[in-house]
Amino acid sequence: TFNRLGYPQIAVTVVSDRIVELAKRWPNSSYWNATSAHISNAGVEVLSKARDAGQIGKRVALIGVADQFGIELTTAARDGLKKAGFEIVYDRSYPAGSQDMQSIMNEVVRTSPDVFIAYS
Repeated sequence: TFNRLGYPQIAVTVVSDRIVELAKRWPNSSYWNATSAHISNAGVEVLSKARDAGQIGKRVALIGVADQFGIELTTAARDGLKKAGFEIVYDRSYPAGSQDMQSIMNEVVRTSPDVFIAYS
């Protein structure tokens, strides 16, 4: 609707690997965040430096909400973490709107991760 009526759409918080495609489809839109791969890889870079400095270990617990945001970011993070030599000891998504995270957090704690990442 915005595009059809000629209004600009400023998508400040959009995170997607489809930003280029979306910008072509809706030329009045402006996307201010990077792709999920850029965001996840930047996080992996920070974690790699901390691991290499001996500040953290290599065991990672990863969770994400089961929507486009969480799916794209956890997919990119999973790939980046594996390439960087991290061991993913827990990897789970949860439905959008979930309010009780206790069972997931109990499972995370049981895996004894060095790092906990939540794309929530």
